[in-house]
Amino acid sequence: MSERFENGFAGRVAVVTGAGTGMGRELVRQLTADGCDVAVCDVIGENLRQTAAMCAEDGNTGQVLEVIADVSSEEQILAFRDAVAEWRPHVNLLFNNAGIAGGGSIVNGDRAQWDKTSPCAGTVCTSTPAPSCRCSCRLQSAMSSTPVRSTDSGRRSDPTQRTALTAQPSSQ
Repeated sequence: MSERFENGFAGRVAVVTGAGTGMGRELVRQLTADGCDVAVCDVIGENLRQTAAMCAEDGNTGQVLEVIADVSSEEQILAFRDAVAEWRPHVNLLFNNAGIAGGGSIVNGDRAQWDKTSPCAGTVCTSTPAPSCRCSCRLQSAMSSTPVRSTDSGRRSDPTQRTALTAQPSSQ
């Protein structure tokens, strides 16, 4: 396979947080149109259903797994991870798109409010998360079962610095 996905995303598996509206929704539509299977999460189930319905209406070949999850809740992130692990054996791409709008000063603002607005939102994590990156990078750490290709250098990430996916399929 190509270093930078020049041949498209068919046969790949992606995870998109905040996939119920906006950029997350459009990303899912584009990925599934190219044949990528996408696991999606959002805090609003109806929005997720609409995203999946749009992909189906568009005739997209990629499949969609919908899971209601709040990326600021570790318990919900781990449940999402488990659902993805049961659905597909690996993840090639992770788009940490979820976040909430927040106002205030980066200099004088409250740390709790800063953390709540998910400073990782809007990033594509393809390597070991930074220690200060807490919310959706926990998902990246939880999802990392195989090394992924780096979007900035085209080189394979160091697999020794990845956190293994340890989820067991549920009996549901």
